[in-house]
Amino acid sequence: MSVTNAAIDRVDMGLPAAFVWDYDARRPRLGRLYEKSKVSQWNAATDVDWSIEVDAGAVPEVAQFADVDWEGGPISTALGVRNDPAMMHEIVAQDHGWLISQFMHGEQGALVATAKICAAAESIDDKYYAAAQVADEARHVEAYQRYLDKIGITYPVSTPLHTLLDQVMGHRHVDMTFLGMQILVEGVALAAFSLGGAMLSNPLIANITELVRRDEARHVAFGVLSLSGRYDDMDPVDLAEREDFVLEACALMRYAGMSPNINSIGIYGFDSAHDKDDLTAKQIAHMIWYILDGRSRGRKEVELDQRDSFNEYHIAFAEVETTFLQSKKTGRWWMQLPDKNFIACSYKDYLLASSNEIPERWLRAQERN
Repeated sequence: MSVTNAAIDRVDMGLPAAFVWDYDARRPRLGRLYEKSKVSQWNAATDVDWSIEVDAGAVPEVAQFADVDWEGGPISTALGVRNDPAMMHEIVAQDHGWLISQFMHGEQGALVATAKICAAAESIDDKYYAAAQVADEARHVEAYQRYLDKIGITYPVSTPLHTLLDQVMGHRHVDMTFLGMQILVEGVALAAFSLGGAMLSNPLIANITELVRRDEARHVAFGVLSLSGRYDDMDPVDLAEREDFVLEACALMRYAGMSPNINSIGIYGFDSAHDKDDLTAKQIAHMIWYILDGRSRGRKEVELDQRDSFNEYHIAFAEVETTFLQSKKTGRWWMQLPDKNFIACSYKDYLLASSNEIPERWLRAQERN
């Protein structure tokens, strides 16, 4: 559960911290990763050339976009600014600022989640590496914050990212935080960072993001090593809970895919030699499918006020009356809050409300308002 004011979002981390009095290292591969992290540190203040001039609205000059008609294409036409270079410059700048803002927010989420992992881990090897990663994530937040200050554009955290971070941070089992942050969130971050010069239009942000990307590759490897073998003999009920969590994360990826700001996706840190029964490979396939499905569906979605395009369900739960909408075109769900605004939700939320239970997503949205 989270409590929000204008600048601070408090989240119950859901589990106690653990002291480990056995200091004998037993995981040599994780130990080697920790050693690598110690010699791979960089300083955001001195290892980045902050004197580089930045034009956030500059069109990326890369082969991938060589044939894009930035001034007379479909985006400028839809916005009514066709052949208006000044307006297109501002649109590119704002889009750039939004993207880097989400990088920064995601890095802070990783910082807090890894601090939780460090506190709760019951292996000294996990604690060593998690502590090193906390320092990495703090450096990443600092670098992106400095950059956004330089260009003078900052956006709040997006709803899908905020929701996923809430779920990752609030779970009572530390392996769920490993799974959500070290595999899902860090994996998607690597995908975004891999865009490199294609989407990042100046050498300053490209340099920052390349430095961050090198760290993130180790972070995904940390998640893979720490979770290795953990689910082999797990109780079916507990395993089902983790599968549901991953499905929910995939649904959020679908919503991210619906966003026009997503242009590419990739998954990194996968080692097939340590993938028992190809479970990780299958999950990666699911994640990619959800992103692509969201990309396809996002092009077809209509505005919420076009009610003929939605199935509408009126439900009362816990003495609260609300409305659920389901898109006839994409199957996507929304639920209405007391202020009459709608937020994206899932079919599971609808089923909970139908059973007179309050969906956690509804509670979190209320706490933020």
